[in-house]
Amino acid sequence: MSEQSELKVASKESVALEMAMDIANREKFYDDSSTYRKKLLDLYAECLYATNGYREV
Repeated sequence: MSEQSELKVASKESVALEMAMDIANREKFYDDSSTYRKKLLDLYAECLYATNGYREV
């Protein structure tokens, strides 16, 4: 008998947002308010790209 586990994720976008926010907090993006928005949006775009399977390993 094989056991199956189900991964419950709302969406790729929500995973990308959570990942981006976690990275931004760890890298202290908020320290520089003049670049925070651009850095966060660029990071979110990169995370979206990765969660859609386009990032090369």
